[in-house]
Amino acid sequence: RDLSIVAPKELEYSLIKKQINLLDIKQIKQFNLIDIYSDETLKDNESLTIKFVLQDDDKTMEENEITEIMNKILTQLKENLNISLRD
Repeated sequence: RDLSIVAPKELEYSLIKKQINLLDIKQIKQFNLIDIYSDETLKDNESLTIKFVLQDDDKTMEENEITEIMNKILTQLKENLNISLRD
């Protein structure tokens, strides 16, 4: 699952990564930054796309479970780094 967020250009990706890791969600097997985009409409921000590999070791994940995990990630990033989902 991919997640595109808008973050300040000066914010280091390592801080985003740390916040996601703090959630300690066992279904997140890995995640990687796959794209960085900026243009004049984003001003001092840039769009970051992060690819998540999600897997439950015991069963097939349902869409609502995946959505719940992505919402937890977004909430964590919003509350701690003031990062939002890209429109």
